[in-house]
Amino acid sequence: MKETTPSGAETHVLGDIPFELTADLVIRLMKVRKVPPSLQRLVDGAVALERGHSESVVQGLQQAGHLVEVLDYGDPLFGGAQTILALDNGYCAASDPRRDGQAVVL
Repeated sequence: MKETTPSGAETHVLGDIPFELTADLVIRLMKVRKVPPSLQRLVDGAVALERGHSESVVQGLQQAGHLVEVLDYGDPLFGGAQTILALDNGYCAASDPRRDGQAVVL
């Protein structure tokens, strides 16, 4: 599901991401303490990569026939998730540092 902000920029809503993927992302973010580089498909069919992927990933996608565009870290196309996971013994919260916002458990 996609929504458009008042500025016209598309934002992705976590509603269409399976819970297991969201929980897995939170766990990985907490272990590595780093936001993983992202991948998106652009309107013209090009694959957009957030800067930070290795050159071998870019070359592999190109060799597979994809048009690849590498965008800067923090590009509005990527990131922006805040999530809270209820555990048996408490809560786990994570927020993407590329955007304003926070995940808070009260």
